Amino acid sequence: RAASRKDIVMAKVVVLSGGGIKSAVAAARYTKEHELAVVHVNYGQPSASREQNAIVALLQSFPNARLIPVTLPHVAELERGAVALQKPGVVGLNPQPMPRTRGVPVQPPAAALIRGLVPMLMATGVQAALRGGASTLVSGMMRHGVGEHLGLSRDDESRDARREFLHAFAIAVDALLGGRGELRIEAPLIDLAYADAIKLASRFGVPLDRTWTCICGYATACAQCEPCKARAAAFTAAGLTDPAVKVDPSLQPA
Repeated sequence: RAASRKDIVMAKVVVLSGGGIKSAVAAARYTKEHELAVVHVNYGQPSASREQNAIVALLQSFPNARLIPVTLPHVAELERGAVALQKPGVVGLNPQPMPRTRGVPVQPPAAALIRGLVPMLMATGVQAALRGGASTLVSGMMRHGVGEHLGLSRDDESRDARREFLHAFAIAVDALLGGRGELRIEAPLIDLAYADAIKLASRFGVPLDRTWTCICGYATACAQCEPCKARAAAFTAAGLTDPAVKVDPSLQPA
């Protein structure tokens, strides 16, 4: 007899997510045929609660998916220690929402990019996958905005190290498993530009109005930080209107 859906054991897939467009599209790629564990990492970023709320809203559209929240306080602790020792070349991290004055934030919000962030997140995903018996770990990495996350300086961002990193990371995971299993590392959006991912989201039926991109902890997106500007540019390039744009009037110049 033909197997019913209940008879089919769905392969488990872990998806790393920050509540944004990239990870939402990556999750949608697997959601119908796999059991998804969506891992969100709170490392002290001001937008952490907003990101997690976005994922909860997104999962309403994704069958067979659940959220696994993870907290990594050591990231902020290392940052404080590095600042205390006056180490050079450290990207600043402010774990608290930026103060506001009338009009605009006291300082334009800098990109919350931490050197080596992607390897840290991927290692967390590996642990989640191994403990949960998943067959695949999925990253939403694409052509936009990975240089500093991988540990490259802004001057070196033109060097595309994504494939080398993923290949080396997969080799490290294989060595860790030592032939006792297999964990595939996949990045289905790696060849896509931001605008391409937005177009693909429409094809997959991803509710983009539920995604969160801003690095600030405000109730609505600031429209001024680097991720907000990149998102706006990508929607323009895609010829679409961002359904999530609801800018807080208090953040606009008087």
